[in-house]
Amino acid sequence: QSTWGHSINTLKLLIGNIYRDIMDSDIIWKEPPTQSLSTSTTADGNTSENSKFLRFQMQDEILAERPKGKTKRLCDKRVYVHPYWVISTIILLLTFLSLSVYFFIETLYECDIIGDELNETYFGPWTQLRLPRVTVTDYHIHLQIEKLDQHDSYFIGNTSVIFYQEVELNYIAINSKNLNVSEVFLNPAHWQSQISLPSVLEFRISPPQELLYIFLDDYLSAFTYYNLTVNYNATLNNTLDGLYKGSFISESDERIFYAVTQLMPTSARQVFPCFDEPEYKAVFNISVTHDAEYTAYSNAEKLQTVSMPSGKARSWFDQTEKMSTYLMGIYVAKGVTSLHSITRTDGKPLRVVSDPRTTANLQFVLRCGATLMPYYEDYFGLTYPLPKLDVVVLTDFAPLGMENWGLITLADRAVVYNDSVHTDRVKRQVALIMGHELSHQWYGNLVTMQWWDEVWLNEGFATYMHAKGIDHMASTIVVEDLQPKIEWLGVYTLVYDALETMATDSLESSKPVVRSVTETAELPSFFDPIIYKKGSGMIYMLRTMMGDRNFKAAVRNYVKLNEYESTKSSGLWRAMEVEIANATMAPFPAPLDTMMRLWATQSGYPVLNVTRLSDGHHVMITQSQFVYLNSTSTKTWYIPVFWTAQRHNEFNCSESNTTWLSADQPSMKLFIGNNIPLNHWLILTLGELLYTG
Repeated sequence: QSTWGHSINTLKLLIGNIYRDIMDSDIIWKEPPTQSLSTSTTADGNTSENSKFLRFQMQDEILAERPKGKTKRLCDKRVYVHPYWVISTIILLLTFLSLSVYFFIETLYECDIIGDELNETYFGPWTQLRLPRVTVTDYHIHLQIEKLDQHDSYFIGNTSVIFYQEVELNYIAINSKNLNVSEVFLNPAHWQSQISLPSVLEFRISPPQELLYIFLDDYLSAFTYYNLTVNYNATLNNTLDGLYKGSFISESDERIFYAVTQLMPTSARQVFPCFDEPEYKAVFNISVTHDAEYTAYSNAEKLQTVSMPSGKARSWFDQTEKMSTYLMGIYVAKGVTSLHSITRTDGKPLRVVSDPRTTANLQFVLRCGATLMPYYEDYFGLTYPLPKLDVVVLTDFAPLGMENWGLITLADRAVVYNDSVHTDRVKRQVALIMGHELSHQWYGNLVTMQWWDEVWLNEGFATYMHAKGIDHMASTIVVEDLQPKIEWLGVYTLVYDALETMATDSLESSKPVVRSVTETAELPSFFDPIIYKKGSGMIYMLRTMMGDRNFKAAVRNYVKLNEYESTKSSGLWRAMEVEIANATMAPFPAPLDTMMRLWATQSGYPVLNVTRLSDGHHVMITQSQFVYLNSTSTKTWYIPVFWTAQRHNEFNCSESNTTWLSADQPSMKLFIGNNIPLNHWLILTLGELLYTG
């Protein structure tokens, strides 16, 4: 029984006894007897005042009037109580009540009844959205899955992270959400054991900030590596993010539960305390303890699985490559099967893992992976850097796909395909999704955006690359099964995506591709068609401006220079400018960074108004922002204009039929040739620019 329970019972007993004594005794207050008013002098000269005594007197007449049969305590003598006794009793009762309240609150904290509510409003000393500047090298993560097949599933975690801070602080702020932290330890990194080490005073969680604060008795030395270890536990939720619990129906109609991660954008902090920003890459050393009949998968290849005395098993995985926290992946399940394919001569396996009922309809997923992996290796100029790739197909999964490095997860509703049941459009969708997630293994995982304000670098480029993948699939797998169709052309995919997105981008409420982040709660809303499809339209526009050969060379250079690092849009533009400077092509009217920044930071898109002039030699071109309703917008862009006339009949973009509309000169007179008849057709942009009306 709790301390509060004992206190309540004791208080009830005390109050009950007092109440019974008063009711049964009919005690009333009387003046003290007259003889007690006298004073006397003792031998030491002090006076004794009997007047300081109060008298309780039992009233016989009251007793006589009480109903017969009522139990009462009879007393026929006078009772004298020293006032100090009364005061002492009152003080004792107040002390008892204070201690009871104290123990009551402590008990509530111990039972987590009010502790979380009080912490809900706690804000720590760090007031910025981004974490204090750190460098992270290693994570060591061990997770123990408990009661996976029961409703009260949870996991126990132990995470160590090696890092240094770039500023001296007397606390550590690290991301944590919904983790019940029990212990925190701070030690030097193993190679810096001689450094002065502050002691941990306390730790405290700020739910509004999603931060765990570790307060120290001294300042951490800047640029000095420390090892922070945290022990914790958390609920294995069913909210489809973090480390959550899903299920599928087995061939014997049994419901099988599994645990899997979905950490993008900021749910890694729900699985392990971490510096949960894409910029802070590190290597991961992962192990998982699970029931013996289960199998565990993660980003790296499994080293071994060892039986534990408890009857469980522990699986250890090899160290990963340097990667962002949101790419960490774990899958723990039983009764699953896998399809195998060797994708390269070096023997690195590609596995498609799913429940047995789904496996038969995943052959095309495997074919897409086996076909597209070599294609992307050639396009990016880099071999896939990990020793394996697992593709896990899930029943309970919110997005269509997630590019966890080495452990891609896909929703079964998006990738199941059977020739005898599904249409060609479903087949094309499977190829698009596989192409998207596979291209992320290079562009997004190997090279990552620094912060979520430029997530278009990941998603826009992957959308462009899955269109390139469709082109490649149309020239290989598709011709074996059916006649190629226009839907399988990459340019069709890009044009369709751009036109679809323009409907949204024509609204005053539209958002730019690069947008500021004010709080992490808004990040899921960033993954919208503007990011994916307008972003890919910008990439395709840049490719059109540069030419395919120059663009591909620039992409290879960019990926090679920034592998295992994080970058900004400006880094991509610089890589492109290097290739532009070395190539023979029409000059640009401004630095590429200046030109593309307008496309990335401004919402909306331009429409070109073209007027044939009566001289027969020129047209007047004017740009303005296209919006559904009247607008006073003065936004302008740098717009490449590719054109051809009926007389020329030239549909290949070249220096002779390319010009620029400048952002600082929204109108221009374009010479189209001598004496072009007014009844001859004239085409501008040639369908290549895509993102101009």
